[in-house]
Amino acid sequence: MGRLEVRGVMWTLGVLTLLNTRETWSLESGTRNLTVNLGSEVNLTCTNKTWSEMLYTIWRIHLSSRRCLIGFSGDRGENVDTCGGGKALRNTSRGESFLQIPNFSHGDEGAYTCESVYAGGQEKLHFNVAVTVSPTVSAWLEWRGSKRVAVCLAAGGKPAASVFWRIAGNMSGEPALETLSHPDGLYTVKSSLDLPEGAAADNLSCAVTHSSWRVEETLRPEAMSETAAANVWVPLLIAGVIVSVLLGFLFFIHRNLTTMRPCRWSSTKSSDEAKSPPTEEVEEVEPYASYVQRVNSIYNSSADRFT
Repeated sequence: MGRLEVRGVMWTLGVLTLLNTRETWSLESGTRNLTVNLGSEVNLTCTNKTWSEMLYTIWRIHLSSRRCLIGFSGDRGENVDTCGGGKALRNTSRGESFLQIPNFSHGDEGAYTCESVYAGGQEKLHFNVAVTVSPTVSAWLEWRGSKRVAVCLAAGGKPAASVFWRIAGNMSGEPALETLSHPDGLYTVKSSLDLPEGAAADNLSCAVTHSSWRVEETLRPEAMSETAAANVWVPLLIAGVIVSVLLGFLFFIHRNLTTMRPCRWSSTKSSDEAKSPPTEEVEEVEPYASYVQRVNSIYNSSADRFT
């Protein structure tokens, strides 16, 4: 429905109210803050008047992402709805009107304003509706260096939970409180308490309160079990094995590259030696003068023998 059509319907509803109302009106208004569970069905009631008594009802809804309205005229039977998403006006068995919001989500958080006009009066109510999510709580004992620490955790709640310690006996020290905000609007609250040397954890308990609970939840911190400890060490062990294998592989490659270079040089040298022609031994040639002198001496000695 376009903006002009919506204005036309609202103008029609207003005119009908002025024409049909002759008595003095009494305006009743108020504001209610509601927290509802995520995924629940929410029904908002503006008045206990029935459809036969009302002239019209209008719900103006301001959400974080947009604004819309839902309205109905009793005597004309006209409807206006720019919201969608399953929101609708419903009737009880007695004919009383209410706004139904199925499967309430984070996107449905916002301000809901209702105006109901009937013969003789008008009622107006404001509802600030927010989602509440119950946190997951846990408590344990852990070692941080040489100190033993008690930890209490309330994770994934909305609004943020309240965490505090109950201590029986003499135990000094203030707990360290951390509140972490998540992108989805949830909160995690963590409280850590340093325990003195020799202090008994049996005298210690953690209490958590939340708006979605009627009573608080109490836990006693316990030492981490062997199974939990094993779960912590298993990923570290796997990571160590993977690193060791990678280092061994790199060492193997480096060693092969180092030993392959001299082998290639040696093989090249041997092949070069195989390809080179053999060296022949050449008899040393005497100078010509020495040769002639030696021949003459042989000739002279032969001549002396025959004379």
